[in-house]
Amino acid sequence: MQYKSLFDNQPDPALVVDKFNVIKLANKKASALFGFRTPEMMEGHFFLRLFSVNETARVKKTLVGLKRDAPVCVEDVSYKDELGVMHHLDLHLTATFDPILASDLVLVTVQIHKLDLEDGVNKNSLLAILNNLDASVVTYNRDGVCTFANDGFLKVNNKHYEEVVGRRRESWMSYEMAVKEEAKSAKVLISGLSSSDEMELSINRSHDSRYVISRFPIIGKNSSVPSGTGELITDVTRQRVQEEQLTLALNAFRLSRDAIVMTNDQNKIISVNDAFVRITGYSESEVLGNDPRLLASHRHDHHFYKRMWDSINQNNHWEGEIWNRRKSGEIYPEWLSISKIVDEIKDNIHYIAVFTDITQKKQTEDEIENLAFYDVLTGLANRYLLADRVAKSVQADLRSSATSALVYFDLDHFKKVNDTMGHSVGDKLLQEVAIRMKRLIREKDTLSRLGGDEFVLFMPDIDPNDIEARLHALVSQLNQPYTILDTEVTVSASFGVAVSPVDGGSYESLLRHADMAMYKAKEDGRNSVCFFNRKLEMKAIKKIKIDNELRYAIDAQELRLVFQPQLMLSKESVVGCECLLRWKSRVLGEVSPAEFIPVAEKSGLINSIGKWVLQQAVSKTKELLQINPEIKMAVNISASQLRSNDFLSSLLEICSDYEVPACNIELEVTESMLMEKADSTMKLLKSLADHGFHMAIDDFGTGYSSLAYLNWMPVSAIKIDREFVQDIHQNEKHRKVCVSIIRLARSLDIKTVAEGVESHEQLRILQQEGCDMIQGYHYSKPLSGSQMLLFCRESAELELKERGV
Repeated sequence: MQYKSLFDNQPDPALVVDKFNVIKLANKKASALFGFRTPEMMEGHFFLRLFSVNETARVKKTLVGLKRDAPVCVEDVSYKDELGVMHHLDLHLTATFDPILASDLVLVTVQIHKLDLEDGVNKNSLLAILNNLDASVVTYNRDGVCTFANDGFLKVNNKHYEEVVGRRRESWMSYEMAVKEEAKSAKVLISGLSSSDEMELSINRSHDSRYVISRFPIIGKNSSVPSGTGELITDVTRQRVQEEQLTLALNAFRLSRDAIVMTNDQNKIISVNDAFVRITGYSESEVLGNDPRLLASHRHDHHFYKRMWDSINQNNHWEGEIWNRRKSGEIYPEWLSISKIVDEIKDNIHYIAVFTDITQKKQTEDEIENLAFYDVLTGLANRYLLADRVAKSVQADLRSSATSALVYFDLDHFKKVNDTMGHSVGDKLLQEVAIRMKRLIREKDTLSRLGGDEFVLFMPDIDPNDIEARLHALVSQLNQPYTILDTEVTVSASFGVAVSPVDGGSYESLLRHADMAMYKAKEDGRNSVCFFNRKLEMKAIKKIKIDNELRYAIDAQELRLVFQPQLMLSKESVVGCECLLRWKSRVLGEVSPAEFIPVAEKSGLINSIGKWVLQQAVSKTKELLQINPEIKMAVNISASQLRSNDFLSSLLEICSDYEVPACNIELEVTESMLMEKADSTMKLLKSLADHGFHMAIDDFGTGYSSLAYLNWMPVSAIKIDREFVQDIHQNEKHRKVCVSIIRLARSLDIKTVAEGVESHEQLRILQQEGCDMIQGYHYSKPLSGSQMLLFCRESAELELKERGV
């Protein structure tokens, strides 16, 4: 374009617009006026979009009627800049023709009203001030879009202007934080009142910084309604650190358990702490300005003090034992440390003395010897005293044929008390339990606390016929409500009993056997008493053997999968199957999943076993898909597998290796797994669903039975537990439970699968009530891999015959 230099340097903002109202050229004055970083950034934008709707119509009409070489002036056009400030402009429009471009163009020159020019000067001054503030400033419109950010804000957030202005908060902060900040801004918009709060932000990886954020409404000249909000963000990290350091120093001085005295170069006391007042009995006002000699006991001669001061002057330190006198006249020993502090800048000298009353220390040493055999919290015997008394009594039992009972018990769900009410309530509850139990035991009995909520009651020389009655009396009393810090708490306990000498001839064996019995009491429903028997020991030994042998089961190829078909009732066709894990050990023979799965979960083997199951199940799915492309393979997933970091990636890799679509795999999880760490579980399940995997809730109705999660978990099927199905034709309550589950699932568009269907009567009722699918012995027993392929093939052929194909 001709005269480009003249155009760029003319004193007024200027633009060139083509016949389509597209800006072809702009000078620096124009880009600055309309909020663009450079003139080039304006090129390609629609000229009319710079103005409001009303102004656009008027300007457009003027442009249409414009004739070449006939200038037209549009008076008083309004324009709102990025800060929300309204400007009044005069647009001078001149039609021209560019021979180079062979196109009609319009030259637009802009003159700003005088009042606005003054505002512009003020605005530039304001921008200069804002950009040089030692703070961050940012503004937003009512829609939450950033309209301004000063240099401080951009520097702190390591962003460029265009990365922030014109964008919402989530562009430079996390979504969760953006939502919280939007809510705070909304409150300012609604109330029209400023607010302020302080928060810690991780601006970079090296450290966290603390900021005070002051929020304020932005109100225009001609409106009382806020047009947006502004934030002044001040870094107070250094200030807070200094305040904390000062507070810590003052607290360390005031709250120190050791007495601290500070004197000046004339050895006059200028400061003491609370411990000094407590130990000496002198108040602060009584000692300030005095010489520390007022504490002297006169037990030390002048040679002692001379050696002390020689060490202070030569080494700037002295430490040793000294006798001093309290205000009451009592003489006591203390361990004293004196340091000389020299301020080289101000040439000042101070002395700091720190001392401890070692009378208490000696008394404490005596108490420690006594406390070596008693629990600090409850005052009960500890494990060392218990072991000593049990060992002596057991030896006496062997000689006299007497009977003693060792009772191991702990409080049921005590962790929930600590988690929900706090450890102070938990500690107080333990103390109250100890007090209540001590009232009910004999004088010769020993009640001990081993730690946490674990207790042991040892009853020597007791009639075996009296043990159970006495324990049930203890259970009854322990179950009575407790009032802890004005809160009523009810707690129960599980008791395990081992009797000497029948169940063991030593403290260790009795304790181990009582522990086994206690866990049996927990398995039986808690709040009960269980006596040790050899079956419990055999069960514990078997668990150890299972654990040992299970470690070699995969490599020894002892594990196998069987498959139980699932029938769609509406079509009476095979639509899926559930893979079930079986183990035939070379040492233990056939081992039930009910026995080895809990052991695998406890030992951590479940992850490697679960991965093997997934590989085998997906491999078999590939074969089944060749017969029925719609079939789904259901695989049970443990809580440990679900929590592992690589579960999703590993599952995707397995499916990819075997070329099996995710939509043909259904993962079965229990209700308790859904509710455990619900937030993280929901994210994982949604991610699995996003990749196409189906989710089913196994054993529905036997866990938490919380229906809320069904609304937000990506569940495609609910499996009705066999406990409700097996007597559905006889038990009206179980039938109602099944009907309720089916109707609930239908209302949420979730399929239902009834497990354990074994009779035609059960099938008839489930079909009548609208259950979608069944599995169980009535339809088919679990099949081997080859049998499952044959079963699916025969089912597919039968379905084709029924269709007449």
